[in-house]
Amino acid sequence: MAPIQGVLGGDPGLPAEVLGCRVYLNRLAGPEPLLVADCTVAGTVASRDEARAGLESLLRLLGEVLGPGGLEPVDYGVEPLARRRFTVHSSRLRGGGEARLVEARGTALAAAAVLPAGTVARVDPGARERLERGEAIRLGEALEPPVYLPGPVLEPGDGRPAGQKAIPRFVTYAAEGLPGATPSTPAIRVYTPQGTYVVDQEALLEAAGWLVLDMHCVTGWSVEGKRWLAAPLREVLRRAGAPVPSGGWLLARSAGGYSSVAPLGEALEHGYIAVGLEGGPLSQDRGAPARLLLPRLYGWKHAKWLAEIHILTGYVDGYWEARGYHERGLVALEERFKIRNPELLEAAARQA
Repeated sequence: MAPIQGVLGGDPGLPAEVLGCRVYLNRLAGPEPLLVADCTVAGTVASRDEARAGLESLLRLLGEVLGPGGLEPVDYGVEPLARRRFTVHSSRLRGGGEARLVEARGTALAAAAVLPAGTVARVDPGARERLERGEAIRLGEALEPPVYLPGPVLEPGDGRPAGQKAIPRFVTYAAEGLPGATPSTPAIRVYTPQGTYVVDQEALLEAAGWLVLDMHCVTGWSVEGKRWLAAPLREVLRRAGAPVPSGGWLLARSAGGYSSVAPLGEALEHGYIAVGLEGGPLSQDRGAPARLLLPRLYGWKHAKWLAEIHILTGYVDGYWEARGYHERGLVALEERFKIRNPELLEAAARQA
């Protein structure tokens, strides 16, 4: 089988610049509502100075609507991921929140900003009403999510899955912090357009069985061959009486407010709710009493301390998606970060 080819290549282009943003009020991404800017970029990142300039172009664009107050960067950070295949450039902002620019070996992929929900008060009344109604406002040229490519941005180059290294033990992450206390048994609320349903411990245990599954973290590590006591998500929802549409999105929220989003079809066909690991119950750092498992997707999608499932008709960012991570996150296509660069979409169309 021929290797999947990436779409990057050619001569260096112009320095990265933000072309436009889709701005909306997100009430589900984290413990508190956020104003999210999902931004389209073009160009390359050849130095840290160019990365800073790209972030500044994002803040200038947002300043046209929000005003400059609170949008000044207070620092600058660089985080290489997945064996340096991808890099995140970020700045915390004086008024709270942060701005991020993501690149894949020098090519800008996407930019994003998350701001406190109170920032909405600085928007003119007409735009403010639209944001509070759940509508998005557009600045410049902004792509509509989700945006997929038919193949990965980069050639695999270092084996399957690309950019990963096997390690023996999990690394614990908790964007919202480890919960101080969690219930001893799971009770997961399922919110659908038709109503609210509850998944209890009995439904989970009746449908659960021991499975061997791998987990791949977006940062570049993989833990393989672990035994999980897990129930198929589709069966769990059926036992809870929750109606499941043919399409849409699943957004999972933890007890601390962290959230992740995945295509509903992917979650129903390949997703599980886990209550045990390696012959025993889940530990707190692994997500007790229950967590989501989506083995074909990167680990940030696998929400721990699972408290809520939202069945949505349209796409909404979760915690990391609001910060530039991919809508779907398929490991096989190395979908680590969103694609918001029209040049990459054109290159992929030429290869198709």
